[in-house]
Amino acid sequence: MQNSEDRRYTGAALLMVALGAILRFWGLDLGLPHILARPDEEVLLIQSAPLAEGRGDLGYAVYPHLFFYACWAWARAGLILARLGGWLGSSDYGQALRDSPEHVLLAARALSATASTATIPLVISATRRALGRGPALAAGLLLATNFLSVREAHAAKPDAAMIFFVVLTLCLTPWLARRPTVPRGLTVGIPVGLGMGMKYPALLALPSAAIAAWMGGLDQRGLRRWIPPPALATAVGAAVAFVATSPFLVLNAETFVRVFSVFGSIFPQWFPEVFTVPPELEQLGQRAWWAGFPYHVLFSLRYGAGLVSTILMPFALAWGLWTRQPLPVACAVYCVVSYVVSGISPMVLSRYMTPLVPALVILQAGLLAALVRPAGRRAPWLLGCAALALVAEPLYASVAHDRLAARTDTRVLAAAWLEPRIDGNGPVAFLGTRVWGYGEPTLDARIVRVREDVALEDLATAGVRYVYTHDHPLLFSSTAPDLHARLAARGDLVSEFDPFRAAPAPTPVFEEFDAYYIPMHGFDAMDRPGPHVRIYDLDSRADRRPKQNSPGAGGTGGERQAPSSPPPATGSGVR
Repeated sequence: MQNSEDRRYTGAALLMVALGAILRFWGLDLGLPHILARPDEEVLLIQSAPLAEGRGDLGYAVYPHLFFYACWAWARAGLILARLGGWLGSSDYGQALRDSPEHVLLAARALSATASTATIPLVISATRRALGRGPALAAGLLLATNFLSVREAHAAKPDAAMIFFVVLTLCLTPWLARRPTVPRGLTVGIPVGLGMGMKYPALLALPSAAIAAWMGGLDQRGLRRWIPPPALATAVGAAVAFVATSPFLVLNAETFVRVFSVFGSIFPQWFPEVFTVPPELEQLGQRAWWAGFPYHVLFSLRYGAGLVSTILMPFALAWGLWTRQPLPVACAVYCVVSYVVSGISPMVLSRYMTPLVPALVILQAGLLAALVRPAGRRAPWLLGCAALALVAEPLYASVAHDRLAARTDTRVLAAAWLEPRIDGNGPVAFLGTRVWGYGEPTLDARIVRVREDVALEDLATAGVRYVYTHDHPLLFSSTAPDLHARLAARGDLVSEFDPFRAAPAPTPVFEEFDAYYIPMHGFDAMDRPGPHVRIYDLDSRADRRPKQNSPGAGGTGGERQAPSSPPPATGSGVR
């Protein structure tokens, strides 16, 4: 039987998990049926196609295969449930990829949101055993509302699943430190290997497991003290779990070689013969080797976790190492190792800090509890107030992000406007595309796309009637300064979809090299996701010209058609 204190704790913990689930599932259909609303999600659609044919060897190495297997099984189950519920006519995965890939993406996003939500009770449970109930609830609240965690939970990518297994590894480190044996070392290595099967950087959790084994074996002598067999066993367990769940990465010699080329995309300055940076992104390779360190503090963590939380982080790391307790030490070691690896890579994106979040919130909760402990009976109240101060900014950002994600994307509005008005084989010009084609709508596969920035008279000669332009602070959507004036001189602006409010304040802050059209900060300036779209009609005959639409007209998405496969882009690469 639980006493009243136990019931209050259980109820509060469940509230944390529920809050985290709401923030992670709200707006999960962002951008759909446009399948390029979140960069790199199209990789899942393309690379999982062999699974629909019963082939386990994907011939792909940028992401490990366990991620694709898990998404396939999850999406397959979702399609079956949708078929039984009468929402879909077929549960065939291959048919869904061809006819309604947005359903596959939505299922894969649900897997990410579920894994991210499941990480919250893991953190609460581990923190309670190591530090007590107060820090456990504080850590749960910090993780549930963290904007970086909420943001990545909306993506059909392997990050959230990898993080779940990394946190499971960290949660097992006190168990290993209490009695470091080879069987326990092997057990702790298994979630590392499973995490690597989702995404390779889970390997960075191995040092934390090794430190835990070392801490538990300080009474040993000689070589066994400095190189504990349980620490070696964690590496063996990780290798076995990884190979067992992604076997073709090893069995296929060609794919095995490609695994090592992945390091070329992480450190292109070290492997120039492996990875070529697109010309528009060449400045990535021109960054100083240390540029990632301030970027992740001043941008990734500043906007992803909040200003107060970012200021507290170095003190929390120092506290974690100073306590010499297995869980805080393991969390601090993991944060330092991951931060250093991400910092020295010029491929800086804020989502690379997301794996650090669960470990950081455990450290922050522990530090806050230690600071308020001298207050005695008032300590729980002070701890709660301190936790609320830390979550205010990321909670606001998470809610604002989800509100925008739930609104219809401008690319979807534009597709709904264009599709009824264009012939199945008629060319449509898309101007403004830079590097990748994420700013363009997903339209019928029969539509001929003209992307070249050619003379307008040549477009008319080629039979182009409608010109789709897209502009945005992101470099992926950018037109020439005089383009709209030239288009207005030759045709009519017949529809416009502007994602920005009339008087944006504050200015929205976007991540420069991430083609994601929802900002990291300044959400109030936005009305919906997507680029600023203008559609021009170059046909001057009045009897064929549609009535001019106001922004958002005809764009409710009620006449949506299933999107085709992703349009080709002017550049390529998985980031």
